[in-house]
Amino acid sequence: METTEKISGIITILKSEYDWLQDHASFKDGVWRCDITDAEIIMKPVQHPIWENGVEPIGRETKTVYHLYCPRCQKEPEFTPGSPIERDDLIEAPNG
Repeated sequence: METTEKISGIITILKSEYDWLQDHASFKDGVWRCDITDAEIIMKPVQHPIWENGVEPIGRETKTVYHLYCPRCQKEPEFTPGSPIERDDLIEAPNG
C-alpha cells in the first residue's frame, strides 16, 4: 500500500483538492485521514510548470504540486509531470 511521505510546513495544492480535504478529511496523529474510511490521505508530488492566464510566463516557473486522494474511496489521480497548471488554481496551505 502506498503511504504518504511525512510532509510538514506549507504545501502547494489545487484549490479544489484543498476544498475536498477540508470537507472529507481530518488531521489525526500527524496525518490527514479520510473521515469515511480512516485511510491516510495520499499526497502525490508532481512537478508542474505554472502558467498565468493560459500563458507560460517568461522564466518558466515550476512547482511541486501535491495531488491528494483517499486510496480506499478514490482512484489515484492521473497527472502528467510537466503538464501546466494555472497559478490561480493553486493554494499554499499548511499541512496539519
